[in-house]
Amino acid sequence: MNFTDTLWIVLYWINAVAIILVTLSFLPQLLFYLFFFLPRKHWKDAKKNHFFVLVIPAHNEESVIAHSVTSLLNDLHYAKELYKVVVVAHNCKDHTAEEARKAGAIVYELNDPDPAHGKPSYPLRYGYQMAMKDFPEAEAFTHFDADNIPHPDFLIQMNKSIDAGARIVRAYEAATNLRQNLWTEECALFYVKDSRVQNNFRQALHQTAMLPGPGLTCTREVLERVNGYDAMMPSSLIAGFSMVINAISIPTRLFMRISLRVMRTPIIGSFGLVIRSTAFFSPMGGG
Repeated sequence: MNFTDTLWIVLYWINAVAIILVTLSFLPQLLFYLFFFLPRKHWKDAKKNHFFVLVIPAHNEESVIAHSVTSLLNDLHYAKELYKVVVVAHNCKDHTAEEARKAGAIVYELNDPDPAHGKPSYPLRYGYQMAMKDFPEAEAFTHFDADNIPHPDFLIQMNKSIDAGARIVRAYEAATNLRQNLWTEECALFYVKDSRVQNNFRQALHQTAMLPGPGLTCTREVLERVNGYDAMMPSSLIAGFSMVINAISIPTRLFMRISLRVMRTPIIGSFGLVIRSTAFFSPMGGG
């Protein structure tokens, strides 16, 4: 047996062991699929319509931001005087701020030269801090991405959860362009797993949901405790856990299967809610 054959065998077994370890680590998630039939829960009708601020961190999004802002302002079935749309133009080199203003959004411009602050969490925190200051009447704040389009009933359903006492609510995500190509199909299934299967199971057991991402809504009480937003770490899992720890004494209901559509523009035929995609928060009620 020569060196090449030996190297091939070594690499083969390294690969095999790696596959086995990864497979074992994901086996517990099969439990989620065994309980896919768990019934969804619904929020009761709200007794009060709460004031929301929809915050969009945006970096060089001039091609999509106007459409998203227009949709938020015109298509939601919610009293227009009870919500505001805020765009945080973060280190933009294009006309994102101008396009957002023309579409009717309130725009904050954040120019932060620190490379370590390039993550969306920094403009999101800035937007929350500014919005809490400028809109003292605001009771809840929702994160949208620059190319998100909500379902018309999004705020109606979200308002039900806030009125019922929820303090942190994560929206349901699913794909609308799942048949565009192989990558979109794969990511679409990933979001179905996360939103429909995994979080639904967690919700049924009264456990926490995956928090960061578009559709995350927090009350003013939560954001004030965490100085606007504290999910600043690279890992979204750790970031979500950090927010829960800081707000642990606040009663929370963390997952909500609500009506919302989030549209994202594919880049080079790719898809992904966290990158760029088309996603859909389907009308399924809340829980």
